[in-house]
Amino acid sequence: SGAVAGLVAITPACGFVGLGGALAIGLLAGVICLWGVHGLKKLLGADDTLDVFGIHCLGGIIGAIATGILVDPALGGAGRGRAGDTLAGAAGTRTIVSL
Repeated sequence: SGAVAGLVAITPACGFVGLGGALAIGLLAGVICLWGVHGLKKLLGADDTLDVFGIHCLGGIIGAIATGILVDPALGGAGRGRAGDTLAGAAGTRTIVSL
C-alpha cells in the first residue's frame, strides 16, 4: 500500500518536479495515506476493505497540490507553472472533495 500511495501521489507531478520534489511528495503521501488508512477510516466509520479512499483520494490530493508548489525551478522543478495554478488546483480539489 505504501508503494501505491507514493505512485498515486507522484503521478500528477512526474514530468514537472525534480528528484528531491518527487522524494518529498512520496514521503509526505506515505505519512498522510497511512493516517488516512488507519485514522481517518475509523473516524469516518468507513467500510473500505481495500483502503482505496485513504490511498487514492488522499494521495491524489497531496500529489495535485504538491505539484503546484514543487514545480518552481528554485525547488528543482521544471518551472512550467504559474503562481495562481496552485491556488486553482487547491480550489478544484476542495470542490471535488466537497461533492
